[in-house]
Formats: sequence, structure tokens, C-alpha cells
Amino acid sequence: MSKLKLRRCPFCGGKTTISSNYSNGWHYVRAYCVVCDSQGKSFRSKDDPESNDWDTLECRKAVAAWNLRAYDRIDPDDIDVAEYKKEFGHKN
Repeated sequence: MSKLKLRRCPFCGGKTTISSNYSNGWHYVRAYCVVCDSQGKSFRSKDDPESNDWDTLECRKAVAAWNLRAYDRIDPDDIDVAEYKKEFGHKN
């Protein structure tokens, strides 16, 4: 496999890998967790990722989609702490 780095599963912390399925003339590439079978977004490619050492644009997109976490997009300055505590409660 190429040097693409996959983050661990956000649900169970398990190891992840990339796989592809071939159907109707297309290779569908996605990242998934080998422990809990969670799957990332699938990307369609005409090229066989395995013959390209898993380093295709679609593989890179699948890795980027898998590695993105909601908290990566949150700016801490945008969080209204008082509103959060009101909605979700506060643990001491």
C-alpha cells in the first residue's frame, strides 16, 4: 500500500484500511475499519487502485474523507459555552 496515512476509526479506535470493489466497469474505493466495519465515503474510479499501489486520486479522496472529523472543522471561538451547557447539561 502507498504512504497514505489513515486515522484510526472514530467509533471504536480500530485500525483502518482502503478497499475497492469492482462493479459495472467501475472500481469503488473507500476506507473502512477492520474492527467494527464502519465505512467512509466511496469514490468511483476507472483505474484499478491495486495496480497503482493504492495511490490514485480516488484513494487520496477516500483517505481525506475518512480522516476528516467534525471537530477538525470547529473553531473553538465559535462555541457558545453557556448555550452548550444549557442544551447538553454540565458535568462536574
